[in-house]
Parts: sequence; structure tokens; C-alpha cells
Amino acid sequence: MWQSFQTFQEHPVWGLHRRSLAEEAADQQAGTPLAACISTLELIRVGGADAETFLQGQTTCDFREIAQGGVRLGAHCNAKGRVQASFYAVKQQDDFLLLLPKGQGEPTRAALAKYAMFSKVSLTLETAWLPLALLGSGIDATTAKLWGSAPAEGACVSADCGLLANTGNGMLLALVPADKAAALLQSLQDAGISLAGDNPWWLAQLSAGIAQILPQQSEAWIPQEFNYDLVNGVSFKKGCYKGQEIVARIHYRGQTKVRARVLEIQGVASAEPGTRIVNDAGQNTGTLLQAAFVNEHTLLGLGVIKTDISESEPLRLEPNESSRVRLAPMPYAITN
Repeated sequence: MWQSFQTFQEHPVWGLHRRSLAEEAADQQAGTPLAACISTLELIRVGGADAETFLQGQTTCDFREIAQGGVRLGAHCNAKGRVQASFYAVKQQDDFLLLLPKGQGEPTRAALAKYAMFSKVSLTLETAWLPLALLGSGIDATTAKLWGSAPAEGACVSADCGLLANTGNGMLLALVPADKAAALLQSLQDAGISLAGDNPWWLAQLSAGIAQILPQQSEAWIPQEFNYDLVNGVSFKKGCYKGQEIVARIHYRGQTKVRARVLEIQGVASAEPGTRIVNDAGQNTGTLLQAAFVNEHTLLGLGVIKTDISESEPLRLEPNESSRVRLAPMPYAITN
């Protein structure tokens, strides 16, 4: 595996890290250039003559845009419009690659396979790739030298060292073949880019107001409840897909009573996805979707919060009475 090329430690909650979690988190928040090696993502390859048409009818994003060299967030919903899994999608030669959180690969492959029997489609889990987040100020110049060009926001480029996608908000996401990983990581270090582990990627994602559905939260939320309609994770122009009727009805005729919010969480060193967020009276105000490590007493999170909750209302994680949760500014407007 590519992890053997460099010395990493593995935290049971936060994944890989080379230096302390707090040092890597501080660098990410300061905008220091980093190459974050990600072990907490899995890859599904979707191939075959009908791959684009099949995925177009199964997921929320527009695979015609991905086929033209784009990178898109997307979600796979059940028939009730609840998200089974979410992913980033890119095209690699004639196939599509879906990058999704660890633990979601096989359930998603199996869920898609139920609808693939009458299509010319293959669905396989891939392990021979290194997902690599390239973050921080000035990282574009380094990646442009290695890939030959810097992709525009929402676009993907390919080179001998792998695929490079610009997911927006200053984040570049690379998929590097395992046999190219050692040389690329060395080239990045030679260019002065520090290597890091998983946590800086998740910090960057949550800071940008982007959640991924983890196994604990599968089929708990519709796309609008964690803002995928606001971050280009849902296309309302592409036509039908599984769960589309529910998702479209909420978009055109109603509004959701909860939205994802960036959270600053004090007084805890970790928090489980699905943890309830309550006010001082113990009343339910929302649910934690994901969290990333800032330091031993602070987390950055994304939670699904009732839209009528005031930003000044004291909140905490249940049952931790000493914890404090603050609604942080969002990087984009919340609209219904």
C-alpha cells in the first residue's frame, strides 16, 4: 500500500497523521501548503457502455457535466429521497470514479448493483489509488508544474501522475495511482509542501460547509437538509433519478425545516456522528453530521440544525453538559 512510502501514525478517530493532529490542523487553518494523504475515502469504479446513462438515473448530480471533464458532488438516494451515500465524481478515461467516505463503498456498490442488471455496467471497489488533498496558499503553482496545468474550479485534468480535480474553495483533490504515489509525494516534499494525514482534508471540507454522509447517518437526510442543493450537489435540470420526486417537491413546493451549519464545538476531544445537539433546556435542536479535530478541547463540525435556532442560543452536545456548540458563519448563503 502507498502508506508504506512514508511514515504515518493512525488515530482511531481522525485517521492518518505525520505530525501531531493539532500541528496539522493549525497549518490547515493558517493556509500553509499541505498535501493531505487520505485513508478515510474509498473509490468505486463504474464502467461499461451504459455507465453515464446508468449513473444519470441513479444519482443527484449531472453526469453529462462530469463526462465533459468536470468534478461534482453528488448523492445516491433511496426511493424516499433520503441519502444513502454522498461522493465526489470524476471521469477517468471511459470510466467514472466515485470517491466516498470509508465504510460507504461496498454498501453503495451493492445498492447500485440492484439496478444495474439490465445495463451494460460494471461496479467495482478500487484500492490501487491514493486520494490526496492539496491545500493552502500557493498550492496551484506547484500542482501546475506536476500536472502541466491547473484545473479551473469544478474541472478535472489528467496527467501521468493521476487525476487532479478543483473542488472549489481553494481545495484540489488528486487521485494518484499507487505505483506513482511515492515519486509524487517526494516531488511535493522537494517543492516544500508538507505531508499530512486525513484531518486537514476534513477540516477544509467542513469549513467550506460541505458534509459527506458517513455510515452512521446513511438514509437519515434528504440532500437539502445538508445543503447539497446549495453546493452544486443536486441538479434540478437533469431529469429523473431515484428519489428525485421527493427532492424536487421540496425544492419547488416547500422548504426544509433544518439546514447544515458549521459548528465550533468546545469542551470535547471527539464526537460521534449522529450525536444530538440540544439547548440548555435539553430540547433537541439538531444532529451532528461530521466533526474534525482542531485541538484537544475543540472540534470543527457540521450539523443539521433547525432553521429557527438563534445564533446566540447556547447549545451543547448530548449528554455532555460541559460541552458548548456555537453556530459559526457560513461560507455561502442559506436559502430555502
